[in-house]
Amino acid sequence: MSIAVVEELVFRGYVLTNALEGLDLRGVSTTTTIVGAWSVSGLLFAFVHPAPTLVAGLHFLSSGLLLGLAYLVSGQLGLPIGSTPGSTSSLGTSFR
Repeated sequence: MSIAVVEELVFRGYVLTNALEGLDLRGVSTTTTIVGAWSVSGLLFAFVHPAPTLVAGLHFLSSGLLLGLAYLVSGQLGLPIGSTPGSTSSLGTSFR
């Protein structure tokens, strides 16, 4: 469970939060800022998790995007931290 806390602190607490602040530019809509930051966080999450197959890589990408969405909707890290073990166990049972 501790790796879930560290990953969420890094990818949602640091990367997503800083991307939201960094992309908040004059002339850029709020929606574009949120989608851009969310995409950066999800892609970075997938990139640092080496996947042996395309399907596993898509799983990591979708997990990163869903965990980012959980953070954006709740505004707290508790929901993505609690959801990480579920996405990890589904990867282990689905793609063996």
